[in-house]
Amino acid sequence: MYRLAHVINTVLGLAAEQKIMVNSEKLNAMLYKIYMLYIKKTGAPLFADGFLASERGPVLENMNGKTHRQQNRPVKQWFMDEDGETVSVDLSNDKDLKEICHSVLSEWGSKEATWVMLSNARDGSAWKRARIKHLRYLDDGDILREA
Repeated sequence: MYRLAHVINTVLGLAAEQKIMVNSEKLNAMLYKIYMLYIKKTGAPLFADGFLASERGPVLENMNGKTHRQQNRPVKQWFMDEDGETVSVDLSNDKDLKEICHSVLSEWGSKEATWVMLSNARDGSAWKRARIKHLRYLDDGDILREA
C-alpha cells in the first residue's frame, strides 16, 4: 500500500511527461479509476485514504483541500507526504501499477475533466451505493464489484 501523495505525484509526473493537462477534477477521476483497476487486479487497496461520497462523485478528501482553489486550473504543484517529502512511486517495482497508470492516462489524457467520466452515474456504482446508504466513504467491496 502506498501513500496517497506518492501516487498523486506519480500520476502528475506521468501526465507531465505526456504533456497531459490535469486539473483537480481530472486528477480525482483518474485516481478513482486507477484505484478501482488496482484493487481489481491485485485484491489490495492502492492507498489507505478513502473516497468521499460527495455530491459530485468520489473525491479524495486529503487531495481535495489542496487543489480546491485551483479547480479548473492545471495541478502543477507536487504533493508533500506526512514527512514533508515530495516522493513518487518507483513504478519499476510495481508492474501492475505502472500498467494501470499508463492505461488510464492514455485513455483519459485527451478527455475533458467532468464528473460524468466517473462511473458514479451508473446504477450499482460504488458511489451510488454509498449515497443511497448515506455513507461518508465508498466501500472498497463496492468499488471492487464496480470494477
